[in-house]
Amino acid sequence: VTDTSIAPNDNITRAQMATIIARAFGATEKSDKTFKDVSSDAWYAESVAKAVAMGAFEGDDDNNFNPENNITFQETYTVLSRMFGFEPYTSSKGAVSGVDSSVLDSFSDKDQIAGWATAYAEDIVGNGGWTGIDGKLRPTDAITRGEFAMVMDKIVAYRPNECVKFFGTQL
Repeated sequence: VTDTSIAPNDNITRAQMATIIARAFGATEKSDKTFKDVSSDAWYAESVAKAVAMGAFEGDDDNNFNPENNITFQETYTVLSRMFGFEPYTSSKGAVSGVDSSVLDSFSDKDQIAGWATAYAEDIVGNGGWTGIDGKLRPTDAITRGEFAMVMDKIVAYRPNECVKFFGTQL
């Protein structure tokens, strides 16, 4: 957040997550899609355009990006699933995870995951080695910068080949 502070206990907004993702994955291409609530001169406008072009983010049904909203764990699972290529496939029944749905059975709050996010959470847990926090996925909670670092660390440690694919080197 500054040259000397990373603020691990602060929540991450959608704009901040778009910026982190665009930088981490080295995005260069920008989407032409515009959002009603993203001014072209906003500090995050370029990062949002890059993150959307990468397929990490979509807007809502009202064509808003909601840049100042805190991003939730389930939104984070969705973004990371897309970025690491774990994105669920679509069937006539909607999004379907590429892993066994029982991977969420050990989490006491699995029923709190929104329908649109369930397959993404399954893919992050099943492919990324994410074990949650205190036995919970915390899907509707805002994620902090430190918690996001933990999720990324688990996925990167569990899937080093994807790091080579996306980052050009094994981390």
